[in-house]
Amino acid sequence: MDPRLKVILYGNPDEELSLLMRLEKEKEYPDNCKIISEFGNIVSIRTQRRFLCPIYQSKKVKSLKAAMVVPANDYIELAPETQILDKKMMF
Repeated sequence: MDPRLKVILYGNPDEELSLLMRLEKEKEYPDNCKIISEFGNIVSIRTQRRFLCPIYQSKKVKSLKAAMVVPANDYIELAPETQILDKKMMF
């Protein structure tokens, strides 16, 4: 099991989780998944925590990963590339 899944395994069973899932076969989903986006057999889903283990153990799922949070920067680095973008936006 993905280490990040182990971290989110326990808690409020009604809390909605965001997960990335690789399916055994395209378009064959386990129960209790709300499909957010699809890229072939890779699917972004949301589900309640109570369904995490049944989804993980489903024969329809090849792998399951917890979504990774990417923090936003507090500032934008003033590199030459960003200065070009700033100039274009002024028009």
